[in-house]
This record gives sequence, C-alpha cells and structure tokens, in this order.
Amino acid sequence: MNVFVLNPGRTGSMTFIKACKHLSNYTSGHETARNTPSHERYNLQYPSNHIEADNRLMWFLGSINKMYGNDAYYVKLWRDQKQIVNSFLKRKKLNQGIIKAFSVGIMQQKQMKISQKGYHWAVNHYVNTINDNIDFFLKDKSNFVKIDINNPIENFEKFWYEIEGIGNLDIALLEFDIKYNSSK
Repeated sequence: MNVFVLNPGRTGSMTFIKACKHLSNYTSGHETARNTPSHERYNLQYPSNHIEADNRLMWFLGSINKMYGNDAYYVKLWRDQKQIVNSFLKRKKLNQGIIKAFSVGIMQQKQMKISQKGYHWAVNHYVNTINDNIDFFLKDKSNFVKIDINNPIENFEKFWYEIEGIGNLDIALLEFDIKYNSSK
C-alpha cells in the first residue's frame, strides 16, 4: 500500500518522514520527485509500500485519486495555522517558492508589487486553500489519519498499526523530539 502525506508545507513533513524511516516494510521519502528530470517529475509512479511527503502533491489530488483512490493510505499532516504562516514568513523571502507560485502564478498578483502585507495574505490564503482541498479529497476516503505535528504520538501510533508497520516504533516516536528543516 502506498501512503501519501498531504500538507501545505511547514508542517513537520521531514520529521514525519524521519520517523517513517524506522519502518522496515516501507520506503519513505520527502519530495523524492525533486531530483528527477522534469519530464518524469510528478508522474505519481511510486514504488509499492512507499510513503511520500511533498506539499506539491496537493496540485495532483485528482490524479492521485484516479491512480490510487481508496487503495492508498493518506495522512493529513497539520499544525496550528499561525505556526505554518509564521514559518513560511520566516523561511522564505518575499516572492520565492510555493507562495510565489500561488500568489503570482495562480492569484495573478504582480510579482514586484506584492507588499509584505500582501505576502502574508497570500500565505494565509494558500494554507486555507490547500487544507480545504485536502479535506475535500479525504471526504470519501476510508484509509486516512489526521496528525497534528505538535501532538503526533497517538495518531502516529494509529497510523503505524493501520498500515501494518514493521520496525521500531519506539525509536520512530523519538524522531518527533527533533525538529528537522525548521525555520531559523
């Protein structure tokens, strides 16, 4: 079974994947399509029993549904929206990354005219939009769990057992004490 970790970004997805590395019956990766040639990127062909975390998957939920549907397992990874927004604001300079793609490419704001206030609005709107899309996508799925990265233990254990994880759960849980890829 494949597992997709759905999130807007800045939700602890690298930490989640570090915990999944302690599963012996699954492979796992964070943004693994990032290093593939552009014509092969995001073809959604992942090996069986693979856990993938990549916030860009949110743009492909229709294709994921078509290819995997209810045969995959889904994790909605979340944390307090203010924390997500602040992390984006600390980590990214104005007009960079996925927020630039959203605000300039999708919302059609002029790149050079986005103020700090406009950037803050774009981040909030992006996070709301992605989470609404995830919730809509999951409404007919039976194989999913929602995990708040600030309090992950109980639902990570549920996830582990529902995917019939084999490995060292105790060591996996210790990964949540470490912040990977955190904003400075």
